[in-house]
Amino acid sequence: MEAVMRADKFGRKGLTFSDVLLVPAYSEVLPGQVDVTTRLTKNISLNIPVISAGMDTVTETAMAVAMAREGGLGVIHSNMSIGEECREVQLVKRSEHGVVVDPVCLSPDDMLSDADDLMNKYHISGVPITEDGKLVGIITIRDMRFETNLSKPISEVMTSEGLVTAPEHTSLRDAKKILQAHRIEKLPLVDSKGYLKGLITIGDIEKTKKYPNAVKDKEGRLLVGASTGSSDDAEERGRALLKAGADVLFVEALHGGAKRTLEIVRNLRKSAPDAEIVAGNAATYDAAKALIEAGASDVKVGVGPGSVGTTSVIAGVGVPQVTAIYDCARSCEEAGIPVTCDYSPLDTCCSIPASCFADAEALWGKQCFVVPEYAFAVKVKNTSLHLSHEHTEYGWMEYTCAHAMVKYDSNRTALWELNRRTEL
Repeated sequence: MEAVMRADKFGRKGLTFSDVLLVPAYSEVLPGQVDVTTRLTKNISLNIPVISAGMDTVTETAMAVAMAREGGLGVIHSNMSIGEECREVQLVKRSEHGVVVDPVCLSPDDMLSDADDLMNKYHISGVPITEDGKLVGIITIRDMRFETNLSKPISEVMTSEGLVTAPEHTSLRDAKKILQAHRIEKLPLVDSKGYLKGLITIGDIEKTKKYPNAVKDKEGRLLVGASTGSSDDAEERGRALLKAGADVLFVEALHGGAKRTLEIVRNLRKSAPDAEIVAGNAATYDAAKALIEAGASDVKVGVGPGSVGTTSVIAGVGVPQVTAIYDCARSCEEAGIPVTCDYSPLDTCCSIPASCFADAEALWGKQCFVVPEYAFAVKVKNTSLHLSHEHTEYGWMEYTCAHAMVKYDSNRTALWELNRRTEL
């Protein structure tokens, strides 16, 4: 049989990051005047358009906390047990608060060892002590500092006399005055009957000033995302992560349009109608549409564009990323939801303007943001947050509100530093 030759056999021309640049024109806008806030979903906004990927070489508690403090988002990876991932999420949610509305508590009959375990687990310095919900004391690291017998009951060591408290609706400003006046670090909030309703710490008040761009939930806790993966336990994992406090689930697979990925999104949406779900990865209009119909709150774009991604190289599958973003963004526009895209820091000088170009005609603006799918490593150096592809000590790329520059070391390793200061 004679083969039929088609003129459209190879499809239309596709564009990738390095194919696109923005043409400069007259401007009166200065870098400090640029607003880079964006929407992750209809209900979640970020102050910078950057997310750290849900990869085991990238994001766990430390990275997620650092990203949220700077205004972005960290996605806890799923390459661990469900319980371990839930614990990572809880550590981020308890890392700082405006007001802790559900503080972990112990009873007077618990042992000092229980308090020690709880403080180590959540990296906290004190625990309120309650009986049937009523505050009866507080125990801190200071109380336990010289204790060698951890089998003692907490009641023998805790502070109960002269306990300083405040009404449950006390503002952070008033709380700070009380903390300073009494030279204490933790202020329990109680109702008129003495029931514990919350906790304010001096550390959280100071962090609010230190990280003004931090993204937080309505209770003042840092935002955190969590990956469900696409394995057999993905749905169980997703439900557990939501219960643990994850603000948004990331359902990610090499092929977001595959039946299994769509089933995970659909089933999670049924079990959690109000959950925020970012689903992907998509590279075509049809795949994005299928994910949206399954219940995605946001579509993640990219099959093979990441610097460590091998899908397009090994499997020969993928779509050039600028074209993929544009096609998926058209589908997202029809549904009225945002879109997220993968990119490689090796292509950063091209990827940010390229993403804006691909997205400009399809969305309301400032909704297509970059997700670093890169083998970042967290390092603390001169109190700056360093993210790098390899564990090296060379130059860095500077990220500012208006532009991005890549600096390479002699081995062509791209390093990246957020412009604002942070500590881990």
